[in-house]
Amino acid sequence: MEAIFSHLTLNWSPMILLLLGVSAFAGGVMRGFTGFGGGLLMMPVYAVFMPPVDAVAIVAILNLIATIQMLPSVLHLVRWGRLLALGLPTVIFIPLGTMILTSVDPEAMRTVIAIIVIVMSLILLKGWKYHGKRGFFQDLAVGISGGILTGSVGMGGPPIILYLLSSTNHPKENRATFALMFGLSQLASLGSLFFHDMLTTQHVISTAWLFPIYFIATWIGVRCYVQVTGKREHLLRYASLVLLLVIGVGTLFI
Repeated sequence: MEAIFSHLTLNWSPMILLLLGVSAFAGGVMRGFTGFGGGLLMMPVYAVFMPPVDAVAIVAILNLIATIQMLPSVLHLVRWGRLLALGLPTVIFIPLGTMILTSVDPEAMRTVIAIIVIVMSLILLKGWKYHGKRGFFQDLAVGISGGILTGSVGMGGPPIILYLLSSTNHPKENRATFALMFGLSQLASLGSLFFHDMLTTQHVISTAWLFPIYFIATWIGVRCYVQVTGKREHLLRYASLVLLLVIGVGTLFI
């Protein structure tokens, strides 16, 4: 695998490094505020400047760190039954997604990533919700699709996010469940990459300079959530989704 550390330190311009850092900051704020969205925001940008395999690894490491950071504030609100029903099939099918990641042309994967972000942003902006049946088979289908997407494009959130946001759960419970579920799925994704000999020390080293940015941004996102809950939460969420849409469209045409 091509080592990306040299690209980050030697071959990339300061403007590209700034863009990666800003993307990490925006992704961290969104992750801390909503419990999801960090990968959705960062993956399209990172996949432009590095192979999708490397982007998946770096984003997974950052989001796993963010989950550990958020645990004290969300653990008591997690819907454990829903987490198990969706999380188990997600984790089981992540290796299948990893196999897809290694076999599909990187340019095609970048296009898929951009399209997923655009579609997800438009659906959430429109306020669409799932009103169909809920049960074992529906949970299984959502979990399987989430696992395949996590392994293949590093963004398993869309089906799970739409499914949970359409439920009767309290928004705080959804946010907590998102945070823990996506942390566990990122851990499984890293394990799958390691098993396929695609996770290297270079990824860890390359993530090190982004860690403080993402850590601080996640803290800011959590603080924003605490401060604006029930006030201007919908405005910040709307702004985040518009940003996602812009990034997705921009990535599609780069």
